Amino acid sequence: MNFTSIGESAGFTATVRDQGGNVISGAPVAWSTENGSVATVSDNGTVTAAGNGTTQVTATSGSASASASVTVNLPVATVSVAPTTIRTKEGEQAQLTATAKDATGAVVPGAAFNWNSGNPFMVTVDGSGLLTGQNPGTTFVTASLQGDPSKSAIATVIVDENTPVTELQDGVPITVTDNVEVDRYFKISVPSGTHQLQVRLFEQLGSADFWVRRGSLPTASQYDCFLPEFFDSEMFCSFDNPQAGDWFVRLKGFVEGGVDLAAYALTNGDFTQLQNGVQLTGVSAGRYVSKHFRIDVPTGTTTLRIATGDGSGSLELFARQGAPVVFEYGGITSDFQHRGGTTTNRTIEIPNPTPGPWWIAVEGGPVGFTDAYVLAEATDGSYPLSVTWGGTGSGDVFSIPAGIDCVADCTAQFPEGTIVTLEANATSGSFYGFDGDCVGSACQITMDGPKNVGVYFGPTRHTLTVAKLGTGTGTVVSVVPPGPINCGTACSADFTEGLTVVLNRSAAAGSTFVGWGGACTGTGIICTVTMNSETTVYATFNTTSPSPLPQPDDPASESDIVPLFRGLWLPMN
Repeated sequence: MNFTSIGESAGFTATVRDQGGNVISGAPVAWSTENGSVATVSDNGTVTAAGNGTTQVTATSGSASASASVTVNLPVATVSVAPTTIRTKEGEQAQLTATAKDATGAVVPGAAFNWNSGNPFMVTVDGSGLLTGQNPGTTFVTASLQGDPSKSAIATVIVDENTPVTELQDGVPITVTDNVEVDRYFKISVPSGTHQLQVRLFEQLGSADFWVRRGSLPTASQYDCFLPEFFDSEMFCSFDNPQAGDWFVRLKGFVEGGVDLAAYALTNGDFTQLQNGVQLTGVSAGRYVSKHFRIDVPTGTTTLRIATGDGSGSLELFARQGAPVVFEYGGITSDFQHRGGTTTNRTIEIPNPTPGPWWIAVEGGPVGFTDAYVLAEATDGSYPLSVTWGGTGSGDVFSIPAGIDCVADCTAQFPEGTIVTLEANATSGSFYGFDGDCVGSACQITMDGPKNVGVYFGPTRHTLTVAKLGTGTGTVVSVVPPGPINCGTACSADFTEGLTVVLNRSAAAGSTFVGWGGACTGTGIICTVTMNSETTVYATFNTTSPSPLPQPDDPASESDIVPLFRGLWLPMN
C-alpha cells in the first residue's frame, strides 16, 4: 500500500481460515502498526498516512498473523544546507550537509542532491558536499534536489590564507625575528585542568602588537587579549581556568633583534611541594622558564623565609599567599613578593605571614640557571634540632638546655640564638662521635637555623696510650693498623675491642732504646698488644753520649790509672 499525502487513508481486509483452508466467519482480528509516525491503523484495518517512510501493518487472530507493507512517500517541500556559513583554508577541506524535508517538516529519506560551487577558483565541491579550499576569498556553494532543481539551498564559504602557525611547547621560550609589520602566528595546546594560562613576551628591542585568542587566529577586532606597542618591556596576557584546546598568538611590528615568546599552561602537576626547612636541590630552568613550588605555613609562624642559592646563572624569585604567582593582563599580580638579580642567591623574608598555602615561582634569567636550591622556612621564633642515629652500638643523647633526650632519632625546637650542647653516652659499644652540623667528640651548636646532627655508636673501643720515658728521644708508631699512634705527637688512640695492635719503636740520633714497659716487655723493635681493656705501653729512650777521656795535662798521676785493655785507659776513681 502506498500513500503520497498526509491523512490519506485505505483499508486492509483480513481473512481467517482453519487448518483445512476453510474461512472462519466472525473470527476476532487485532490490528497493529510497526511505526505509528509513518502510518496508523484502526481496529477495523483502516490505515492512515502520518509521515514519510515505510512501516508494517499486522493483523493477528489467535496464534496466526499476517503483515503488509505501507509506504508513505511525500514530495520534498524544502532543502537546507548546514552549516550556512563555513570557513576553510587553502588546501584544506570542510564538509557541508544537505537535508530534504516534506511539508510537515519531516526529513525525506533517500533524497539526492547536486552540488555546485559559485567560484571553483576559490573552492571546489564534490558530490557529497566535501569542500576543498583553492584560493583566499568568499563565495557560495549550492545544493539542489536531483530531479527538481527548484528545491535548493546555498551556503557561504570563506577560504582563508593558509597561515603558518608555529607550535609553542609549554614553558619553552622561542626567539622570534622578522622584519617590521610582518605577522607571525603561534599556538599552544592547553590541557584540561589548567588553572592558569600565561602568554609572555620578553626583551623587546623595538615595539610590537600582541594578540591572544582561543580557538582561532586573532584578528585586529577578534581577540581575548590585546596589548599594543609596548616598548622595551615585558608584556603578559593571562587567563584563569582557561578552556582546554588550542590558543593562538599573533605578533606584529617587531624589529631586527627580535623578541622572546613563551606560553605557560599551569596545572596542579606543575607545583612541587616543599617541606619546611628542607632544601630542594638540583633545581634548573632555561631562560625565562618558571619553576613553581608551594609550602603550607602553620598557624603561629612569625617569619617565613624563602631562599635560593648555589648553582650558576641568574633567577628571579616570587612568592604569593593563597594562590599561585600569576601574570595578569599587562603585569604581575600586585600581592606578591619579588627579588631579582644577576645570580641565584635570592631571599624573601615575610614577617607574621598569613597561615595557609604560599606559592613560589622561580624564573630563569637571560641564560637560565642550573643546580640551584630552593628553601622555604616557616618559623615561630625557634628552629628544629634533629639528631639521627648511626652505627651498630646504642646509647642516649641529651641536650643542655633540655629538649633533646632520646635513644633514637628525635627532634626538638630551640629559640633562635640558643647555644645547645649535646652529650652522648654509650650503653652498648662505644660513642664514636658527631657529624653533620657538629663534627667530632663534642658538640656545641648555635641555633641560627634548622640544624641536623648525626651521632654514631659502634663496637666497644679501648684507649691505647704510649708514654715515653728516659733521658733520650725517639718515636713509637702503630704499624698494624697503620697511623693512629704516631708518638711523636699522637700518643693515644682508640681501637676496637679484640684488635691486635703492633707498635714499632725508633730511637733518635744520640739516643738508644732501653726497653718496653707496661703492656709490653723486652727490648725488641716491635710491641704487640691485644686491645681488651684500657692499655698503656711505656717506651724508654736514654742518651748515648760517652764519658770524656783524660787529657795529657790531666793532673791525675799514672798510679791512678790501670789498664782495662790495650789502647784504652780509665781513671781508678
